[in-house]
Parts: sequence; C-alpha cells; structure tokens
Amino acid sequence: GAAHVYEGSLGEGTLTVTGGGSQTLRASGVDTDLNIDGGNLVLQGKADTDGAALTYAALENRGHLTIQASDNAISAFNTTLKVDGATFGSNSTTTFTLNSDGNLTESFIQSSGSIVVENGASFHVTTNPGNPMELSLMELTGTGDITLGDNTLTVGGLFLTYYKNAHLVHEGNKILLKAEEQTDNPYAVLTDTAN
Repeated sequence: GAAHVYEGSLGEGTLTVTGGGSQTLRASGVDTDLNIDGGNLVLQGKADTDGAALTYAALENRGHLTIQASDNAISAFNTTLKVDGATFGSNSTTTFTLNSDGNLTESFIQSSGSIVVENGASFHVTTNPGNPMELSLMELTGTGDITLGDNTLTVGGLFLTYYKNAHLVHEGNKILLKAEEQTDNPYAVLTDTAN
C-alpha cells in the first residue's frame, strides 16, 4: 500500500481508514469521527498549530493507529489527541512515537467521553532515556468511564535499555504506562566467559 499525507480541513462526518496503506493526517476535525479498520493511520500534530494538538469527535481503532510527534523531528512537540470518546478494539495496535525532550506531563490522548480498551488491544511505545517511568497515555477529561481490558504492551528503542516490566494501569481518570528502572547489568553474562 501507498503512503499519503493530508493537511487540509475536515468537516462533519466519519473518516474511515481501510486497506493496506498508510495515511498521515495533520488536520483536526472537531466534528469528524475517526474509524481505523485497516491500514495504518498516523496522527501527527503540527508544532505551530495549538501546540501539536489534534481534535476529533470519536475515535475507534480496530486496525493500526500511530500517534507521532510533530514533523517527526528531534525538536518535535509530542502530539496530543483530543476526542469525545475512544475505543481500542480487540487485535488493534496503537503506537505512541514520543520525543523524550518534549512535554511528557500531558496525556497523549485526552477524552471527554468513555475510553474503552478491549481485551486483546496492543500498545507500543518508543522513547529515549531520561523519561519518567510513569507516562500518562490517556486521560478522561469529561464524563464517562474507562475500561481497561487485557492488553499487550511492547516498548522499543532505548526504552528497553533503561526500563523493564512496562505495563498499563488504570488510575483515577487516566491510563498510565508504568515501568521499573532497569538495574540489571547487561554485561553480567559476559563476565563468566574466557577472553
């Protein structure tokens, strides 16, 4: 599938992503529902627009969703996704591509309605060292409930070097990624070998 970038304006209605390609969306649509049924939808805020925040109506991920730092650059702002409700379906994958030098105190998804993580939903987070070991990935900002079903969380990049036992937890009005500091010596297995 091909990759496409869209930066125009979105009106009232539903944007459904299907197929095998990748679509990068850099535009908000306050009255636009997002449905990801196939392919990959990359949501990438623009640093010069509302601090890289993107706003939509409801979000339903049943495919692959990537929330990526603005312009994917070293000096990028982390994208904040604001929605009226969010569902992460069974067998869906959501990837958070973070800039460790960006704002890590705000939730990456802020929902004024219910947040549902169905059994079998997967999340992937890639980050650099020096981040806190607790990241707020999603936050309920209005009325509704948070349902956190059984899920899979994988982490990549230098996150694996500095942290271990990463997992998602529901605390208060947030879904947090928590991890322990990696204190194991990665060279310990080498000390018993002959040189």
